[in-house]
Amino acid sequence: MYWRPTLASAVRALLRFPRGMDAFSIWTASRMAPARGADRAVAAGALARGGHFAVSVASVPSNSMAPGILRGDAVLADRRRASLRAVAAGDVVLFAPPPRLARAVLETRGSAPAKSELFVKRVVGVAGDELEIVHGAVFRNGTRETPYATGTPVGVAASRASPVCDVCVAGSYDLRPTRVPPGQVFVLGDNRGASVDGHVWGYLPLENVRGVVRFRVGPPHRFGALEETPKKLY
Repeated sequence: MYWRPTLASAVRALLRFPRGMDAFSIWTASRMAPARGADRAVAAGALARGGHFAVSVASVPSNSMAPGILRGDAVLADRRRASLRAVAAGDVVLFAPPPRLARAVLETRGSAPAKSELFVKRVVGVAGDELEIVHGAVFRNGTRETPYATGTPVGVAASRASPVCDVCVAGSYDLRPTRVPPGQVFVLGDNRGASVDGHVWGYLPLENVRGVVRFRVGPPHRFGALEETPKKLY
């Protein structure tokens, strides 16, 4: 029970529960074989609130969201309906694969995603946003993104290796200007050069979003809020 009190404090911080509501159960996480850039996440546990799952714990088996989320990390996802309706640029989300991603997974590994299989990426654009990607750097409504303080290679300094992430690869692809349609978001992996994401398979329907991730809960030495979650992305 080494890390249960700490995990409980993370849940309280995420949901602002009173201290008298610490009871929850965590089931053993199912680990999946690593796959480049797919960043599948397996829901491992949940906290019930008002008859609905409010929080779930998921295991992440790839590095497409490095350095904030590394292969083997467990993350805490906010699954409240209010949070899902308020998804914004900068949020890291768990989602069920849309058809084009499901087909890509089938072609890559020879089997379709399981019904419980979720994926994790960062939202970089919401409905109505105009996006353009130039050599891996995102321009949202004409404004170029800035690098994260921790050095996540988001295409801004693509010619330099990240000093904090030996598995990170800067993106070098382009995307013509596009406007995000209603009811959709556009997602990318933080590890831009090692992520199969929206620049490959297109928009993500909001109805596919299953949770918003803001905390790592394992392994113990990586416990804490995601440092790559900015207060304002642009």
